Amino acid sequence: MALSIAYEEQYSALLEHVGSHCAELPAEVCLHWPMAEPTYNGRFMAIGQALNGWMVERSSCQLWRPDYRQGAIDGARRTSEIPTAWSWMPRQPWGRPFWRLVRSAMELCDVELSQIAWSNLAKVAPAEGRNPWGSLLEYQIPIAGRLLRREVSELDPAVVLIVSGRSYAAPFLSAAGFDVPWRRDGALQFDGQLDGRRWIVVNHPGTFARRFEESWEAVQRALGDQSSR
Repeated sequence: MALSIAYEEQYSALLEHVGSHCAELPAEVCLHWPMAEPTYNGRFMAIGQALNGWMVERSSCQLWRPDYRQGAIDGARRTSEIPTAWSWMPRQPWGRPFWRLVRSAMELCDVELSQIAWSNLAKVAPAEGRNPWGSLLEYQIPIAGRLLRREVSELDPAVVLIVSGRSYAAPFLSAAGFDVPWRRDGALQFDGQLDGRRWIVVNHPGTFARRFEESWEAVQRALGDQSSR
């Protein structure tokens, strides 16, 4: 499912803003465009924190150039919206904590991988890996928050699952214009309606077995009885 030209223009503004501050940022960054194959059915969308050094990599100090920026956007869009967008997944272990949790949620929502959408709160991350921090995170939050709201509106999922703790997710949701009534219940940070659809925020499980069990229990509690929703 292709996102709109209006979304692309907003995404371009994010990259331009990042590029204008590149002296403070990693020299190489990776870009994430929301992923959804044409078979996406609008039932479930998973949102992580950021890419971990993968997908479309570009020079941060070239992003201010319109031609370079458009090439980066075209590459990111092409990677994420083609009919074989998920072809990389069989080569990656489902055992990664984020995807283990998402797969469990998919089973509860009765959807296949080819039917879901996937995005990240931060659209620009260090190419070497890890979540963006410091200036790279701060410079993109205001625009990335608005991108989050627009992409969810355009993709129109029934359920949005954010796998991220409140401290990381809250600035993006605030920038999206949401006044979230946070209420922590174990690893479950929020479960309710925002802008007419259901949003669930659970802590990222990290690499610890105990934390994964806590996050999985939160997802199961939120999605386990779909008939009552």
